[in-house]
Amino acid sequence: MRDSDKTKKELIAEIQALKARLDEKGGPGDCAAHLHSMGICPCGVFDAALDAMFLIDREGNYLDVNRAGCEMFGYSKDEILGSNIRLLLFPEEVEKAFDDGKKILKDGTYFPGYRMRKKDGGEIWVGMSVVPLNIGGKDCLLGVKRDVTAERTTSIALWREKDLAQKYLDVAGVVIVVINADQKVSLINRRGSEVIGCAEKDIVGVNWFDNFVHEKDREGARSAFRDLIGGNGVHAGYYESRVVAGDGRVRTMAWRNTVLKDENGKICASLSSGEDITERILSEEALLKAREDLEARVAERTGELERANSALETEISEREKAESVLRSMLEGTSSVLGSEFLRSLVRTLATTLDFHYAFVGELSGGGERVRTLALWANGQFAPDFEYGLKD
Repeated sequence: MRDSDKTKKELIAEIQALKARLDEKGGPGDCAAHLHSMGICPCGVFDAALDAMFLIDREGNYLDVNRAGCEMFGYSKDEILGSNIRLLLFPEEVEKAFDDGKKILKDGTYFPGYRMRKKDGGEIWVGMSVVPLNIGGKDCLLGVKRDVTAERTTSIALWREKDLAQKYLDVAGVVIVVINADQKVSLINRRGSEVIGCAEKDIVGVNWFDNFVHEKDREGARSAFRDLIGGNGVHAGYYESRVVAGDGRVRTMAWRNTVLKDENGKICASLSSGEDITERILSEEALLKAREDLEARVAERTGELERANSALETEISEREKAESVLRSMLEGTSSVLGSEFLRSLVRTLATTLDFHYAFVGELSGGGERVRTLALWANGQFAPDFEYGLKD
């Protein structure tokens, strides 16, 4: 395998081996001289690498650099050697770089990253693998640098897209939740956190059904989820279930569901949008109760009206009967004069009203006694008599 075919991992392994050999060599002297004395040509180690390689001392001075390092920053090797790391770092990165150097010399290999500048002023992002060396009793750092600007730009773009997507989700007025095949939540929007009453960090990674679905709806919802993940789209439409908030409140949700697939087209999660319809249901129940109450009141009032109508009909009937009695009385007595009038009157009253007795009397004895003037008893006239009111 050619040196140019070496991977970053292999180069790091080679650097670690070189470090061990340099540490064994020890003693004072020029770094390059020590490399030569071990039979290693710096150009052979550095220049064959595709990644930039730099050797610096603990003060941040460059001791060596390979061809890829010069090409990465646009400087010649002579311009870099003898200069300080400040040449390639933006001012705000310098303090961090020195702190990282101290950490590496103390703890060993480290993988920092920096925003660095090229000779033409251009900005690049650099990922590094750095190992500590001791050359002739002098602490040094050997770093492998790679331009990760493109990767970082892509990462930032992806992060921005994700952030934008999250903002879209957060402004939605419905709950948006993604549940993985293992039944754990992988995403929930702001509205979802509000309905559940928990922070996003306390929901993501938690089993949705065990922790947030009402126990009476739990197994039905879990079964529907399994069908959905299994490719049975029967539950992809509309259905309702209850969720339990962190404070114990129960909310009724109307769900619409679909599935998410991985790069191989395999269903890996469900995507659900849920509308909190608790208040709507309470309103519907209140309207239903109001309707039932109104119907009961109408039925009660109808009964009252029917009873009042029956009473009115009875009253009318009685009035008609009274009018008939009076009419019969007039007809039965209109042709009779004198004492016969009273006898005709009591007979007519008794027969019309179907009474056994009827009489007409007058007060006597100072209003304490009554004397009959005409008496009808059991279908015939009877003799008059007198009786006291106090008897």
